[in-house]
Amino acid sequence: MLFIVFLSSIVIGIWMGYFTKNAYTTLNFFKWNERRVMRVWLTVFVLGMVTTYAFSQGTIFQLRQPEIAQDSADKFRDWRSMFEFSLAFFFLPLLVLSNLYSLTTRRVNFVLYLFTFLYTAIFSYKNLQNMSELLFNWEKHFGILKDSLELSNTSFWVHIFAYAFICIFNSVLIWWGLKK
Repeated sequence: MLFIVFLSSIVIGIWMGYFTKNAYTTLNFFKWNERRVMRVWLTVFVLGMVTTYAFSQGTIFQLRQPEIAQDSADKFRDWRSMFEFSLAFFFLPLLVLSNLYSLTTRRVNFVLYLFTFLYTAIFSYKNLQNMSELLFNWEKHFGILKDSLELSNTSFWVHIFAYAFICIFNSVLIWWGLKK
């Protein structure tokens, strides 16, 4: 999932930066109101926070069900995949809207990129670090641990650096596109 998000956001950044630098149009469709873009960004941000938080709490709740341990672990994994999907699903529009807001104001707004990154960083930490640890300890307690793999922090840091790179890359390309 991270690879798809990474690749699509790189393409979006290149596309938006290149066309800002080299295109000129008089169509009103491409002239956005900065207040409207900010309002949409805030709506998507709040909706993404609420939805992703609900999925994260639902994921943890699945381990508290008094069912068969293996069924609870499977439900946990299903909810976790919905959680990961919602994280990526809201990250891309937030990034595009950050780019769009920077284009409407004609200067790069690093605050929106920072909050877009923080949204993904906080929930990536919750997902990759805390939930993995919780599932590992829970499976260990019930004796259904399939592999004796120890938890590693490398996947967490790969996700954090990838999201940071994506946000920085897009902001630099928008900055380059605005330099005429």
